[in-house]
Amino acid sequence: MGLDARLDFSVFSSEVGMRKPHPAIFERALTALEVEPENALFVGDRLFEDIRGAAELGMTTVQALWYRADEHPDGAEPDHQAFTQLDVLNVARRLAA
Repeated sequence: MGLDARLDFSVFSSEVGMRKPHPAIFERALTALEVEPENALFVGDRLFEDIRGAAELGMTTVQALWYRADEHPDGAEPDHQAFTQLDVLNVARRLAA
């Protein structure tokens, strides 16, 4: 699909040997991108695996709602919610300003 040309780095749980919300997944991406957690914006649709995992490391989180709305009793509250991909860009612009 040509995504590799648009991505700086990708992380696969099969390569790390752990699955989200394990911090190793997020730490590997942060290290490869040379970004501190407090300067990272993580977008995911799952409240436990994505949002909780990223938030526990100190990343700003966006719950993606255009695919499905996830609820999980052990999940975390996202910093932001996005109903479209454009919403994610708007969050990033506001945070960068």
